[in-house]
Amino acid sequence: IKCEDITPTEAKDFKRWLENREFEKIKKPSTASLNHVIRNVKAFFNYYSIDEPPIFINIVKINAQLKQCPRDKELPFHFTVEELQTILTAALEHDNERCQITRESKKAGKDFKGEIPLKNNPIFHHIALVMLTGMRKSEALELKWEDIDLENGIIRVKAEIVKTKAARLIPLVGDVHKDISPTLLELLKIWKEQSSSHYVLP
Repeated sequence: IKCEDITPTEAKDFKRWLENREFEKIKKPSTASLNHVIRNVKAFFNYYSIDEPPIFINIVKINAQLKQCPRDKELPFHFTVEELQTILTAALEHDNERCQITRESKKAGKDFKGEIPLKNNPIFHHIALVMLTGMRKSEALELKWEDIDLENGIIRVKAEIVKTKAARLIPLVGDVHKDISPTLLELLKIWKEQSSSHYVLP
């Protein structure tokens, strides 16, 4: 089929096919993925419709068949306070148990499989920072102490470590609406005293 022969009906059929196909045979595409493809297709049609004479004479009707798919109206998932407490408690218990095993391993000079001593890899710091601020894992891993104002309770997330390249501030206390996490601020102060690294997470 030639570009100039594309009709509104074929545009409608394309969208129906797009909504029902399985990309890479993995899973049904998300609404965001569908809308991304639709925007690109419409941009293609619009670009070649500015020519004289226009390639797509039915551009208005074609675009009418390529409307954005409505987004899911499901409410975002949020942890309850009880669930957060359970996760953080489990992380603490993991770290305490791992620390004890590591201590015994180093004392014996080997782990329980006869290999080199185990290394203690705490997870509580990572989980608490991400869960109590909403930061991405990649942002948390790149966060440095110089980015945190412990006196005023503000975390500065620099643009270079943000996926969207847009810097932002995370006020832990004193926000006009509500305090995000005064407890995390106190934890950060303790971690800072114990840290010998430029990075917040060990």
